Amino acid sequence: MKSKKKLFDLKLYQEGLRQLKTAGIISLIISLLCTVILPTGEYLSSKASYNEHLKNHLIGQYTKYTLSVSDAHIYYALFFLVLTPLMIFLLFRFLLKRDHSDFYHALPHSRKCIYFSFSAAAFTWIGIEVFGNTILSAILYTAFSKYITINIPGIFMFAGNIFITCLLIGSVLLFTLSLCGNIMTAIIVFLMLFFIPRILLSGYQLLLENLVPYLVLDEGFLSIRYNLFYDYFLAFINEEHANLSALGIPALYTLLLSIIFYIAGIFGFTGRKSETAENSMTNPVMQTVFRTVFTMIICLIPLYILCVNNLLKNSNYYMKEPVMLYFYVVIFYIIAIAAMFLYELLTTRSLRNVVRCLKTLPFILVLNIVIFGGITLVLNTNLNRRMDADKISSISIFDSYNASTSYYPNTAYDLTHNYYSSTENDYFTYQLKQQNFDSRELVSFFCSLYNATADNYQDYLDGKNNNYYYHTGDEYATYTITFHGKGSSHTAQLNVNISDLEELLDIPKAKSIWRSVYTELPELTKDDTISSDYFDDWSFSQSELTMLYDSYRKELKEMSDEDWPQLTSTGYNFALYVSIYKEDRYYNMMLPINSKTPKTYNKVFSLIYEKSESFEEFASYVDNYSKNVTYPYFSIGVYHPSDDDAMNRIYSDSTIEAAAYLKEVLNDASDTHGNFETDDYIITISTWNDNSPGPSYILKISKETFDALKKDYES
Repeated sequence: MKSKKKLFDLKLYQEGLRQLKTAGIISLIISLLCTVILPTGEYLSSKASYNEHLKNHLIGQYTKYTLSVSDAHIYYALFFLVLTPLMIFLLFRFLLKRDHSDFYHALPHSRKCIYFSFSAAAFTWIGIEVFGNTILSAILYTAFSKYITINIPGIFMFAGNIFITCLLIGSVLLFTLSLCGNIMTAIIVFLMLFFIPRILLSGYQLLLENLVPYLVLDEGFLSIRYNLFYDYFLAFINEEHANLSALGIPALYTLLLSIIFYIAGIFGFTGRKSETAENSMTNPVMQTVFRTVFTMIICLIPLYILCVNNLLKNSNYYMKEPVMLYFYVVIFYIIAIAAMFLYELLTTRSLRNVVRCLKTLPFILVLNIVIFGGITLVLNTNLNRRMDADKISSISIFDSYNASTSYYPNTAYDLTHNYYSSTENDYFTYQLKQQNFDSRELVSFFCSLYNATADNYQDYLDGKNNNYYYHTGDEYATYTITFHGKGSSHTAQLNVNISDLEELLDIPKAKSIWRSVYTELPELTKDDTISSDYFDDWSFSQSELTMLYDSYRKELKEMSDEDWPQLTSTGYNFALYVSIYKEDRYYNMMLPINSKTPKTYNKVFSLIYEKSESFEEFASYVDNYSKNVTYPYFSIGVYHPSDDDAMNRIYSDSTIEAAAYLKEVLNDASDTHGNFETDDYIITISTWNDNSPGPSYILKISKETFDALKKDYES
C-alpha cells in the first residue's frame, strides 16, 4: 500500500531510462557527430581564409567568422522536433493499447507515480543530449576562437532555452496522450493544442491589420516572440526580436506554458480509465470540444469574408450584388461541416458517431454569431479610436520600409531613406527604435496626423472618398509611430510629409535624440567585428582598424550640427564596416571617412605611409620599370577629400606605355615625409606580379597632375 502513496519511484525511473537507452544512445551519437562536424567545418574554412589573406599580405582585411549562437546550432531543432516526441511516445505509448494499458494500470504504483517517474526519465535523456552536446560545442568553439567569434556563455543560455522548448513539446504531448486513446486522435489533438492558439492570435492580428490598414497590432504578452518554439524559427528569418542566447521573458513564458500543460497532463492521466485505450478520447465532452474547435478553425474563413463585406458595405468599392461572395461563404461552411464529419470519423471510426455530431450544429451556429459580433465590436473600437495629445506622454518613430539602411542623415527624409548604402540589421535603426520622443510639439503633430488618417479611412468606408491612404503633399514617407500613454500604447503606420518632418526634427529636444543615435558610437567589445573598404593594398591590422574607429568615434561626437548630417552627402575615400553584437545578433554600420572626419582621414594616410616604401625607392622602381621590373602591374589611387569623386583607381597591366606614364607622375610627385594635410592631393601606387603583391608607395602631387590623372581615369 505504501507504493500507492509514492509520487516517485526510483525503480520505475530506472526502467524508463532503460527502455529509452537504445533510442537515446543512437540519437546521442548522431547529435555529437553534428556538434563535432559543423564547428570543425567552420574552423577549417575560416583558417583557410586566414591563410589566404596572410599569403597575399592582406591580413588587415581578414575578419574572423562571426556566428550567432542560433545559426551555429541549427540542428538543435532536432531535440524538440524529433527527440522529445520520440522519447515521450516510447514511454507512454502503452496508453494507446488496451492490453498494455491494463498492465500499467495494474502496477502497485499510483497513477501520479507512473506519470512523474516515466516523464522524469524521458526528460533526463533529453537533458543529457542537449547539455552534453552544448558542453562539447563550447569546448570546440573555445579551441577555435582564433578563427571564429561566438558568444560562448550564450551557447549555454541557448541550450537552456532549447531544453525549455523540449519541456513544452513534451508537456503538450503528455497532456495529449492522457486525453486520447488512439494514435490518429493523438496526432490531431497534439497539433491542435500546439498550433491553434497561435493560428487564432495571428488570424486576429491579420484581420485587424487588413481591415484597419493603418493599425499595427501589439499582441502584448501573447506575442509570438514570447514562445521559444516560434522564436527559434524566427531567428532564421532575420527577426530582430528573436533572441535565444539569453534567458529572459520568452524562457519564463514558455516554462510557464510547460508547467500548465504538465499539470493538466497529471489530471488527465490520473482521471483516465484503462478502457480509454483504442477509443477516441477519455469522455464524450472532450471529444465534442476538440471537434468543435477543429470545425471553428475552418469557419473563420467565411467569417472573415462576412466581416470584410460588413465593413465595406457603404464604400464605393462594395459589390452591389455580392452573389459570388455569398456563394463562397456557403461553400466554406459546407467544407467546415464536412471537416467536422471527417474529424469524427477519423478519431472514432464510427459512422453512428458521425451522424450524432449533427446535434452540435446549432451550437456551432451560435459560436459563429458570437465571434462575428465580437470581431465587429473590436473593429469599431479601433476605427473610433482617436489620439488625445494630452494623454500621450511620448512617441517612438521607426521607418517602416527602409529598416535596413545604414547611413548618416543629410535631411530628415534621408535619415531613413538614404540613397548611399545599405546593410542588413542596421545598428542605427536598432538604436532609433529604442528612443522615446516627448516633445509636445512632436506628440501633438503625430496625434493630429493619426486622427486625420483615421477620419480619412472612415470617410473611405462611408463612401465619401476613394482615397485609401491619407497623406498631404507629393513627397511623403511611411513611418511606424508608437503612441505611449498611461499604461498602454498604440502603434500605427502613418504617411508623413517630408517637409513637415524636417521641421519637426529640427526641434531641439528631438534633434538631440537624433544626434545621440547617430553620433554616439559604442565602444568595441571582444564580440564586435570591424573591417574596411579600400584598405586592401596596405593590410591594416585589427588593432589599426580599431584605432581608426576610436578616432572616428571621437571626431563624430565632437562634430558640429552642420557637419554630422552631411557625412553621406560627401564623397568618401575610405569606410569602416563595424558589426556590434547585441542579443545574439550582429547590427551593422558603415562609417564613411572623408573631409568631415579630417583627423581620421589623415590617420589613414599616416598608416599607409608606415607601410609604404620611401620616395627614393619609388624613383628606383620607375627607373628600372622598362628594364626588368619584378612587379610590372600597378594601380594608382588618386585622393582628395573635397572631390566628390573621392577616390579613383587607374590600373595598368601593360609594360609598353606604363614606364612613360610613371615617369610623368614621378616628375611632379614629392615625398610626404609622413605629414598629411586635408587639402593635400595624394596618390598611392600599389604594385604586384602574377604571383604576389609588391611594394606600395604614397606621394603628394600637384592639383594639375591630380586633374590629369582624373581625366585619364574618366577616359
